[in-house]
Amino acid sequence: MKRCLILLCLLVGLSSVSGQPLLTVTFPALGDTISFDRVRFAGHTHPGAQMRVQGRSIYVYSNGAFVGRTDLSEGWNRLVFSATLENVSVSDTVTIYRPYEAPSLEPTPSRIDTTRIEPAQHVWVQPGDELELLLTASPHGKAAYSIESKRLSGKLIPGQHHSSQSYRTLLSIDNDWKPGTFGIDYTFRGKDGMIHTAKAPGLVTVTRPGDRLVGRVIDECTLLNDWRSRDPLTRLDPGIRLEINGRFGEYFRVYLDDNTFGFIHQKHFRYIHKRNSDRPAHLGPPLIRQSDEWLILQYPVSEPLPWLSWQRDRWIEIDLFGAIRQGEWITYPNRDVDIEHIRWRQLNDRRLRLELEMRYPPSWGYKIEYRNDRLEIRIRRSPFRGSPEAPLNGLIIAVDAGHGGEQEGAMGAMGIPEKQINLDIARQLESRLEHLGASVVMTRQTDQDVELADRVAMARRNKAHIFLSIHNNSVGVAGNPLAARGAGVFFYQPFAKPLAWAIYPHLIRLGMSPYGRIQNSFYVLRPTDMVSVLIECAFLSHPGDEMRLLQSGFDEQLAEAIARGVVDFVQNRNAESRF
Repeated sequence: MKRCLILLCLLVGLSSVSGQPLLTVTFPALGDTISFDRVRFAGHTHPGAQMRVQGRSIYVYSNGAFVGRTDLSEGWNRLVFSATLENVSVSDTVTIYRPYEAPSLEPTPSRIDTTRIEPAQHVWVQPGDELELLLTASPHGKAAYSIESKRLSGKLIPGQHHSSQSYRTLLSIDNDWKPGTFGIDYTFRGKDGMIHTAKAPGLVTVTRPGDRLVGRVIDECTLLNDWRSRDPLTRLDPGIRLEINGRFGEYFRVYLDDNTFGFIHQKHFRYIHKRNSDRPAHLGPPLIRQSDEWLILQYPVSEPLPWLSWQRDRWIEIDLFGAIRQGEWITYPNRDVDIEHIRWRQLNDRRLRLELEMRYPPSWGYKIEYRNDRLEIRIRRSPFRGSPEAPLNGLIIAVDAGHGGEQEGAMGAMGIPEKQINLDIARQLESRLEHLGASVVMTRQTDQDVELADRVAMARRNKAHIFLSIHNNSVGVAGNPLAARGAGVFFYQPFAKPLAWAIYPHLIRLGMSPYGRIQNSFYVLRPTDMVSVLIECAFLSHPGDEMRLLQSGFDEQLAEAIARGVVDFVQNRNAESRF
């Protein structure tokens, strides 16, 4: 997987065996900055050599790999590696830096840490909101806040721990607050009786109840569930109208309804005007049509609005915010289609729910977008046209070799970057899937940088049914390289779960340790219009897994296992559907 550090291979020493350096350190690299009290290391030597790191004897695997962890002090650290084979010794010193941690505040002499005060950035709030106030100062003191323009003051509550350095409270913005911008002043009396003052770096703007800025989304982006954790809530297309009723630093708070909010980075939003009235968009009855590939519902809508969607069993539910329905009339086609029933419910004056009951579970995904003044919902039909000789005939599969170019990914003790191993497996998988009848789209064929959004866009342009992202895993910079190994398959959308379940057992049958089937919102797993999984074939940070990955022909075995899983998935889906 992607890692924050640029991993360099350090070829050191003049002594070599069979023309190869006797000692190669692959991690960490000279000059790295590691913000932990331990760091893992990896490299390789001759299989018969004696290996020592920081004077401690280290086990050498049959291929010469060695791994381990060592402690770090704050500041510069010299990691000394030495390998001895017969009468030849080679050593290397890798110097890395661990940043100094901010010193703990002592009760005396008392002081305020001015770098850790909230609000740290400009915020907008409205009556009904709560604003967190935080002061970091010496323990065992007393803290208070004041807002001169509001003639308001109060106490901050110290943390529960006896040595806590945080003093905080939640400030309720009630209806008595008049609109305006103000700063927050803090006063702190330490255990030693000294009094200190500080001002919050961020200003606070209170707007009138119901005031909202109205604007448009500039480019495709993600509406977040929370501006701190940045968990995704839904996709936003260009042109969607948003109403903003708060701001926290660089993130605007998006008003969906009285109980639902999201957050968008300011770079994706263009302000138009202040809202002066509730102007709902009108959603008309759908036009329904069906082709061999898609069931399509087109709802006339006066302007594009944000939406949330989810799938449960045979239902797809879509909530539109800022919309009301217009008319009850729904005309179904004169021939049988895959939709059983359509309902819409006005949950409140801003939230309209569309409920689509399908005849079969929508196992191949769906797509929601705005086209020509219409909300278009496309539900993908089964693409099955296979045969015993070509079970994947009719399928378009995107094979995504993770990382590439400057994004090297993980690196094991033997120094082969993940990006190369991923590409080798992806090429083998391409060949195997084509042999089974599928049309394959490769997101990269060479060692090149490809942005995540471009990988997904490439798959969409080619109308891919399935997206397979190929990766290899690693523990973090401070993790134990021997603690994690094996294969895992990641998914996010509910209809992708069966594909993860189908591929996983075939990987385990290769002798890989079971790392797990895991739900996670990786970017390439979020699309609803493809069945997407991400496959972590092995842990490059574990020498045993790395040896398997570097064995001749093992990339073919992995490709065969993944392809067999795809066939199982397709056959199971076809058994559940009627064509």
